[in-house]
Amino acid sequence: MIMAELKDRTRDCHARVEKAVNLSTALRSIDDYARLLVGFHGVYCPLEASLAPWMRARGDIVFDERCKRSWLEADLQFLGYDSQTLGDISRCSRLPRIRSSAGAWGCLYVLEGSTLGGQVIQRQVAEWYGLTPERGAAFFSGYRDRTAAMWQQFKLSVTDYSRQHPESTGEIVQAAQETFQAIEGWFHEC
Repeated sequence: MIMAELKDRTRDCHARVEKAVNLSTALRSIDDYARLLVGFHGVYCPLEASLAPWMRARGDIVFDERCKRSWLEADLQFLGYDSQTLGDISRCSRLPRIRSSAGAWGCLYVLEGSTLGGQVIQRQVAEWYGLTPERGAAFFSGYRDRTAAMWQQFKLSVTDYSRQHPESTGEIVQAAQETFQAIEGWFHEC
């Protein structure tokens, strides 16, 4: 099953991203939290742009409702960023090259999976800084009360895709690994 394989074969990559993001440092202050959001903005925006041509054509998920750029920008605007400073945020250029639907599924696995862990972070920033989904914590709130359902829908869709295209498993996994590696590299840079 593709989900088990993805989880198993990206475990080390996922751990390295968590180490690179370093939440113990990234949540020390509201300014550190803003820098964390800037980091995610710099990598999610180009990743979502590279996924769009592949995922918007699909009928099994609505890609636009899964894009997180607007959440990041709303959070940063709440924290004092204006349109000029948002436009000046550096973007990651070392992205996985999405060459097929299989690669897009692997990349999207990483981005969608982050919505689950983000809810833990959202609870922390709510407690420490009083942030809510409407006031500075939209990104880490994910789909709010729909997060579990959206994750389930993603899992069903990628599983269905991999059943229809069994030869794609390696490419899905490789794209997920490359996405984790791009995020890790980006957080070491920024």
